[in-house]
Amino acid sequence: MTDEELMEEFINVETTDDAITFFIKEISWAGPGTPVTRWTNARVLLGNTTSTKIQNAKQQLIEDERFFRICPECAQRQPNGWMMEEYCQGCGAENHGIVF
Repeated sequence: MTDEELMEEFINVETTDDAITFFIKEISWAGPGTPVTRWTNARVLLGNTTSTKIQNAKQQLIEDERFFRICPECAQRQPNGWMMEEYCQGCGAENHGIVF
């Protein structure tokens, strides 16, 4: 996924007069093949923040390793819930024979 696609799927922005709140969709696993998602409050900006600063904040969240990492094998940024210890699930299946 591109950074723009990740932002679209994994970042939700809620705006009020006083604040702009950024939520990140985090993925955990309740068991094999059972993903669990939750929206985590990741950042808050003042309500009068410019659209440029909002876009910059989204990019900073995409680059934040608390939420996303780059797989060293395929060089693609992935949400942490799709990462194994060293590489993404796609590379795990494709390169290491891991069956999910």
